[in-house]
Amino acid sequence: HQTSRLKEVFVLQGEEAAEKKCEAVQVLLDETQSIIKHTQQGAVRDAAIISTAQKKVHYQIACYGTLAAFARTLQEHQALDLITQNLAEEKRADKLLTKAAGHNINFEASDQQLDQQCFCIPLDCANELCTAKFSKCSNQVFKV
Repeated sequence: HQTSRLKEVFVLQGEEAAEKKCEAVQVLLDETQSIIKHTQQGAVRDAAIISTAQKKVHYQIACYGTLAAFARTLQEHQALDLITQNLAEEKRADKLLTKAAGHNINFEASDQQLDQQCFCIPLDCANELCTAKFSKCSNQVFKV
């Protein structure tokens, strides 16, 4: 649904949407794969996977929040409505992930032996984000 809403935003702007892979999201997907490869099944792995999922959600919340601010400033009310729907979905996903992490996963993980590596990768692609009137920085739609 998010992709179709974003495509509609482009239509409202008289533009054609084009897909572009987001490098920041790919880093998070790679991090998740690395966690799966280098950790044993159990609470530590589950907590780490939830952590990377939340990183992706937080990134998308930041992107949609920026787009919503652009649309609001430009008085693009229809676009704002569509972007706000996507933003709300991401915020709901964040709450669900937080709830999942809080229900014993992190407690169980802290009780396990932590002889595994911590996988944290800093992201820096914010400069790309603000270069277009409307853009979505995920692995779906991007206007350049």
